[in-house]
Amino acid sequence: TTALGVRAADAAYDPARNVMYFTEPESARVAVLSLGTFSFSAPIPLPMVKRGLNLQSIDVVPGGDSAIVALPDTSQLAVLNRVGNSVTTSRVTGAGGIGLLRVTANRKVFTIGQVDSSGVSFFAVIERDLATGRDSIRRDLGHVSATATLWGAPDHSKMLALTPGAPSCAYLSDAA
Repeated sequence: TTALGVRAADAAYDPARNVMYFTEPESARVAVLSLGTFSFSAPIPLPMVKRGLNLQSIDVVPGGDSAIVALPDTSQLAVLNRVGNSVTTSRVTGAGGIGLLRVTANRKVFTIGQVDSSGVSFFAVIERDLATGRDSIRRDLGHVSATATLWGAPDHSKMLALTPGAPSCAYLSDAA
């Protein structure tokens, strides 16, 4: 057993390095736990304000070259380059308040964010193509609620957006 010391908002397994990443929004960092030695290496600082938030997703890009972290209260994603050991940020176009994300096998990042269109605000799934950097609202996945969640298959082949409520709605996206 090992303790993080602070609350973790999300976790992701990196099979290329056999480590777990834990987002720690209260410390504005990502903790890195080696599963081989069950010890922590130096945490990765994130360019964000330290806050006690419940939502801050992390996911590993298939191939293991990087991990992506949502930066709450911003419209940015942090890209943790695990090969070059650097952190860069990138703004998600047209969305605010992102906190959840999942990465699929075709190198797409799916986030849930608030979108303002013609004076109307709604929550939607936004897709970021990591190859082109292009963002687009996934209108085929419908509108989601602020309480929606994203789930990814372990092999990154599928992503499920689930909106709880009456009625609950689930939208499945296939990475093929």
